[in-house]
Amino acid sequence: MEPKERLRARVQDATLAVLPEGPNVEITPRSLTGAPSFDVRVQVGSVASQTTFQDSRALPNSSYFYEVVASGNGDSPASTPAAANTPTFGAAAYFYQQQLWQGTPAISEDVLERNRHLLGPGEDYWLAQRISRGVSRAPGDNWDHYGPNVIVDCVPLPLRERARLFRDGIDVVTPSLRRTPPDALSPRAKMHQYLNLVLADREVKAQNPDAWAVLLDVNGNLAEGQGSNIFLVRDGRLTTPRERYVLPGVSRQATIDLAGQLQIPFAEQDLDLYDAYTADECFLTSTSLCICGVRSLNGRKFGADRVPGPITQKLIEAYTEMVGCDFVAQYLARLDG
Repeated sequence: MEPKERLRARVQDATLAVLPEGPNVEITPRSLTGAPSFDVRVQVGSVASQTTFQDSRALPNSSYFYEVVASGNGDSPASTPAAANTPTFGAAAYFYQQQLWQGTPAISEDVLERNRHLLGPGEDYWLAQRISRGVSRAPGDNWDHYGPNVIVDCVPLPLRERARLFRDGIDVVTPSLRRTPPDALSPRAKMHQYLNLVLADREVKAQNPDAWAVLLDVNGNLAEGQGSNIFLVRDGRLTTPRERYVLPGVSRQATIDLAGQLQIPFAEQDLDLYDAYTADECFLTSTSLCICGVRSLNGRKFGADRVPGPITQKLIEAYTEMVGCDFVAQYLARLDG
């Protein structure tokens, strides 16, 4: 049966707003805290039906959209005296729920808990939060939902595939493709516009499938990789590209903070290939790697001649203590052979 009446309701901060007001559907809140519950009365033709809905999946401090859809024509057989009190349409109403961005942290915890049992011993998840601005309302359309859309997913970390990187170090190559300049699109915004980085990574892997790409900016200085930031160490001093040209990753900032605690001299500055080729150490940071030493850049090895170098190792140990997880051992445990 086709829907005959639609009514949208929004619950936020323990208040209920119903838009648009409809003469044939009424929503009366019972409770809007904890698990929201409502009395829903649907009138179709001469027939009315009432039901109570409780949302046990609701999360605290979140905003929800609900949609009530009354279906059926509500016609009653004239020969049946009791028909006026007996709904003849099918399901009187159902609810559609869309959790908005305000509840994303709690939703993320829920996604993790629902999938935790799939992890093996010592395994871990990549948990991603993807938020779009959604569909814009246009005259004449009939989408069920407008505004932000949220997708939360978790994927197992590629511990086995990357284990050797923590034993041997990463081989970095700078591709010919340059990082999109900030006056065209700011790299400081976390987004899914990765085409520039993906094409650069494909160029590098066509030459060496095991290499990682780190792009140069339009001025010929080191910028960033696909989801990774680069650091250099020379004469005990730690440096990384300026924030204007890179995404300031969470792991990048954590490393900078740890350097301050360890009293390691640090600076953000322009770093060209000469700076990289004459560095003592190099490492990458990312959510999945945390900190991982780099063995070579464009085939050139670094002055410390071991991976990780002494400053990198200090930062790894401090990072391990901060997060309460020996991520290096977690990776190395997956080494084949």
